[in-house]
Amino acid sequence: MSRGLALVRGRLGAALRGVTLVASLVALLYVARVLAANWDSARAAGSRLFTLGVAIAFPAVTAALLLLAGTWHWLLRQLGIEVTRLDALHAWFTGNLHKYIPGQVWLAVGRTAKGAEVGVPARATLGTTAIEQGFSILAAGLVLGVAKGWPAVAVPSALATAGLLHPRVANAALALVGRIGRRPLPLVPLRGSHLAVLYLVSLTAIALGVLAMAGIMLGLGVFRLAELRAYVVAFTGSFLSGYLFFGAPAGLGVREGALLLLLGRAGISAGDASLVAVASRVVTVVAELTCFFAVSALVRTRARRPGP
Repeated sequence: MSRGLALVRGRLGAALRGVTLVASLVALLYVARVLAANWDSARAAGSRLFTLGVAIAFPAVTAALLLLAGTWHWLLRQLGIEVTRLDALHAWFTGNLHKYIPGQVWLAVGRTAKGAEVGVPARATLGTTAIEQGFSILAAGLVLGVAKGWPAVAVPSALATAGLLHPRVANAALALVGRIGRRPLPLVPLRGSHLAVLYLVSLTAIALGVLAMAGIMLGLGVFRLAELRAYVVAFTGSFLSGYLFFGAPAGLGVREGALLLLLGRAGISAGDASLVAVASRVVTVVAELTCFFAVSALVRTRARRPGP
């Protein structure tokens, strides 16, 4: 009986991943179609985008990535795991690229595999990654609820965060998620102050993400300060949408489609909104690849140095 139930669950999970993957492709094609229909105006705005927009967006995204990766290294040190900053950054950025494989588990899988090569126990990697992702979702939910004026979203996000800042509650949540996902998650002996730092880093990363999107909009000449709250809603709403479609690699297509629609509600034309969505993804991917290759080059350089 249990084997048959497991088989049904497995098939259902595969079907859901397939449906969400198709949905992400449809959303991506929709964004591409809107962009193509407005290509003349998009091309005319290209020079402004690449001078001012990228000059703001690329450093902001890079700073967010380095902050998150550096915080993970700091967390490992708090757990008593001796690993160099360079090795931790290499594992973090390697795992980060795995999120572009369909499914939400590959980021953790990639980080765990690379971390194990430099002496980071899988237990520590899985637990810290789960907490990191959880706080990112809660931080985005709080910002979205406050910016939109939705107490039904803001209050539960704030209460959940307050609870998870207590280590016992955080570990109980990890155990519950592990049972639901049928992938046991290890408990992580972090203090409340460590968890608070991780949550603040998540909020900072969101702020840098909004700054990056605003930079692109400034480059296009469509940014209006009076609509800043609407832009924050668009960014956090699109960010969270990627987690709803767990078959979509890194929320590809889904986040762009959501951003297009939400920016449209903020008064941005479809053509400009599609360009903002696509440019935001391109800048993010380029920043991720730049960080990965830079750290990988430093690792190779260190390996070639003669020993003492």
